Amino acid sequence: MNETWERPANEDAFVRDALFGWRGSSVVLFGDYRDERWTVSRGWVEDDALKDVRRWTFAAPSAFAGQVRRLVLEATNDGTMARLVSGDALHWAEQQATSQPLA
Repeated sequence: MNETWERPANEDAFVRDALFGWRGSSVVLFGDYRDERWTVSRGWVEDDALKDVRRWTFAAPSAFAGQVRRLVLEATNDGTMARLVSGDALHWAEQQATSQPLA
């Protein structure tokens, strides 16, 4: 199986095929792009499971990246990390939008 991996600027972030993710401070974020909408899901890691998963959906990559920034900042209280991860999320989101076939 061919898999595409990319190393974002922040080492806690990861990109695999069509999924964006970040993990830190017992929180995991996953980003997905489908039907011209970006979704970010957040869950807390507890005993190898995600608990209290919540999801937000956006029509623009910048709004998606902004929510990622807010969630990382809330989890870590580290503005520098939040900006780095948000930049990775924006880069990923823009790539998803340009790589999707038109309907």
